[in-house]
Amino acid sequence: MSRNKTEVRKSQRCKSKESKSRKVQTKINKRRKKAETKRRERERTKADPAKYSEAKARERLRWHQGQQQGKVKTVHQMTDAERIKLSKRRKVSNRKYREKKKSERSS
Repeated sequence: MSRNKTEVRKSQRCKSKESKSRKVQTKINKRRKKAETKRRERERTKADPAKYSEAKARERLRWHQGQQQGKVKTVHQMTDAERIKLSKRRKVSNRKYREKKKSERSS
């Protein structure tokens, strides 16, 4: 039972598409795994008051350094256009978050 050239090419394309989708799936799984690991680490940090206060201090220091270097702007330092853009982005983000919470509660 011999197959013609077009059938062979089609089957090869399907295999390459499958391998690409597998690669994408493994990347997604790695990201999920990494996110889950970080989540657990944050939970452990929050559970220990000493570690939590250290983490907060580090984050505060990082924030102030960013502010001094001009990497972070407060709302008062932004132009009106930047403020509007930020407001819209927050609005979309909050809506998405509420929808996600709502779907979690219903299921």
